[in-house]
Amino acid sequence: MTILGTVTQKEPRAGIFTILCRSEEEYLIHVSPVTHFQVLPHLDSCDRAYFPIPGNVYSSSEATLIQRYIFLDRLIYVQGIWQEHQGQSCFEAITIVLLQDIQGNFLFETNNWWLSQTTCLADSWLQNQLSQQQIDNIAISGNSINIIGLQNDQSLQSCAWVSRLIYGLSSSYLLTGKDRYRLAAKNWIAYQREYFQTISHDRQSCFWAFGKRGRDSILVSEVSEDHLGIPLAEQICVLAGLSQYYRISQDPAVFEDIHRAIATFNQLFKDTSSEQGYFSHIDYATLSCDQNRLGQNKLRKNWHSNGEHIPAYLIDLILALDSMPTPANETIGELYHTCMENLEAIVELLVKRFPDQDTEVPYINERFYYNWIPDRSWAWQQNRAIIGNNLRMAWTLCRVANYYLTVVAQSKQAGKAEMAQRFSQKAERLMNLAESLAVKMIPKGLDLLRGGVFDLVEREPKNGQPIEFAGSYTKDAWQQEQGILAYLMLYGSTGKFLYLDIARELSAFWHLFCVSHHPKGIFFRVEADGRPTGILGTIDIGSPARYPLWEINYLGHIYTQLYSGVKGQGGFCLYFKPDLDLTLNSINVLPDFVRPGILEIKAYSINGMRKIPENPRNFQIDLSQEPSGCELVVEFQTVR
Repeated sequence: MTILGTVTQKEPRAGIFTILCRSEEEYLIHVSPVTHFQVLPHLDSCDRAYFPIPGNVYSSSEATLIQRYIFLDRLIYVQGIWQEHQGQSCFEAITIVLLQDIQGNFLFETNNWWLSQTTCLADSWLQNQLSQQQIDNIAISGNSINIIGLQNDQSLQSCAWVSRLIYGLSSSYLLTGKDRYRLAAKNWIAYQREYFQTISHDRQSCFWAFGKRGRDSILVSEVSEDHLGIPLAEQICVLAGLSQYYRISQDPAVFEDIHRAIATFNQLFKDTSSEQGYFSHIDYATLSCDQNRLGQNKLRKNWHSNGEHIPAYLIDLILALDSMPTPANETIGELYHTCMENLEAIVELLVKRFPDQDTEVPYINERFYYNWIPDRSWAWQQNRAIIGNNLRMAWTLCRVANYYLTVVAQSKQAGKAEMAQRFSQKAERLMNLAESLAVKMIPKGLDLLRGGVFDLVEREPKNGQPIEFAGSYTKDAWQQEQGILAYLMLYGSTGKFLYLDIARELSAFWHLFCVSHHPKGIFFRVEADGRPTGILGTIDIGSPARYPLWEINYLGHIYTQLYSGVKGQGGFCLYFKPDLDLTLNSINVLPDFVRPGILEIKAYSINGMRKIPENPRNFQIDLSQEPSGCELVVEFQTVR
C-alpha cells in the first residue's frame, strides 16, 4: 500500500509516527531497522539532500531513523504493508520517500531541478534514438520505447510525434541555451516540412499528413476513433512545435508554415454559422465535415478541436507575433489580429458551452453535436469525463485571465477606464470558472490517499461514491502535468495555499512514479499506486497529444520560480536566437501569460554584451539596431 501525507506526530522511542492524508485519514506508521529511507530521486542520479546523523553516531534503530529523517509538518510518501487482524491494524513502512531537504524546501522547487531534468531527457532522447550522424541527416526513428529501451513501433512515424519533439527541443533550448537542441529542432522542422506537409495549389493553406511508413506518406489518421477522417487535433499538434520554435527564431519559413495551417483551420474546420467553433474532423476526399463515412465524427465538435487551440499554440504564437511598436511585416500583423480574435472567440465558447449548464455535474462536457448539444453516446467516452481535460481548461482560463489583467493595467495607464473595467470583468469571470473547476476536481478527480490525478470517470456516478471509474483505475502522466500547472498557476493568481499544497502533492507523484530512470523518459500510464501499467510500460517520447510532457519541464521551471520556489532563489533565464532574415523590429520575451507586476527583466545580453533595461517591465526588446542572427539571453527576476 502506498500513501502520501503530512507528518502530524512522532514518537521516536516507540518507533512510530502519524501522517495525515489529503483524504483526512490518519495512519500510524511503524518503522523497523530495515525500513529504507530515500530522498526523492532525480534523473541525474545526484542526491539533492543530506540528513546528518544525530549525535554523529550511526545506528539503525527505529528511534535514530525517525529522529534523523522524520520532521513534523513534512510531506512524505510511505510504501509498506497494511494489515488488519482481530480488530487491530498495523502499517509497517518498507520504503519512505523524503520530498523535502533538511531545511524544509521541496526538492523539485530548487533552482536546478527542472533544468537538469530537461537536459537529461533531451540528451537521452537525442542519444538513444539517434546517432550524431542521424541527427545531422535528419533521419528519425519510431514513436516510443518500452521499459527496456527498445522501440515499440519502428514502422510508423507520426507527424505529431515529430512536432512534439520539436516542441521539446525548442523548450529545452529556451531554458538552457544549448545550441544542439535548437539545431536539432531546426533540422526536424525541415524534415517535417519535406515529408509531411502538403501545400494547396495557391500556397495559401496546407495539410500535415498523419504520418509516414517507410517512404509512403499517410494523410488520413490511422487511429481507429478518427474513422477515415482528418482530425483537427492532429493538425493543431503540429503548431505546438512550430510556434515554440518560432518564439526562439522568428524564422520566416516557419511563420509561413504556421500561417498556412491556421488558414486551413479557418477555411475547412471552422463553423461559420451562428453556432461558431471548430468541427473535429473533415472527410479526406471532400474536405467537408458532413460526410456520412465520418461516422460518429460527422458534424461533431469537441474539446480538442476547440479548447486545445489556446494552450497548444495560441499563447506562444501571440507572444511571438507581438512586436512593438508595430510589426515590420503586414502579414505578421494580420495573423496577430486573427490569433487575438480566435483567442477571444474560443474563450467565450469555453465559458458558454463546456460547463454543464443543466445539472450539478462538476465535469465539463467534452464532445458535442454541431449545435453544441452534448454528445453523451460517442464511442468509448459516452457520458464520461477525462479529469486532465477539466484541469487543462482551468489552467487555460487562468492564463487568459492573466492576459486580460495585463490589458487592464495597460488601459489604466492609457486613461481608458471603460476598457479597463470591461477586461477586468472578463478576467474575473474566467478566474471564477477556473477556480470552480479546480476546487471541484479535488474530491472528484484526485487521489486523496496516494496523490495523483485519475483518468476516466463517469460524469454521473451511480455507485453512491464521489467517483465511479470507467473500467480503469490508472493515471496518465499528461494528466498529472495538467494538474501541476493548473494548481501552480491558480496559486500564483490567488495566493490560496490550498492550490500550492495540491500542486506539490501532484508534483511528488509525478516525479516519483511517472519519471523513468532507466531508460530516461516518462511512463505514459501508471497504476493508481504508481506502478507502470502492463509488463513492459510504455515510455513516452512525444507521441500524439502528449507534448504536455515538455510543457511540464518548460513551464514547471518557470512557474516554480515565479510562484513557489525556494526563498531567495527566484529568477530564471530564457534564450533566443532570432533568424538572420528577421522580419520584426523587436522580440517579446515574456515567457507566458503571467499576471502583471510579478515578473521583471533584470538584464539581457546580446552577443555577450550585457545591458540593463530602462523599464524592467517592458518585455519587448528592440532588435532594430542589432546584428541579424544575434544570440539573446534574458535574465528575469520575480517580484513575489
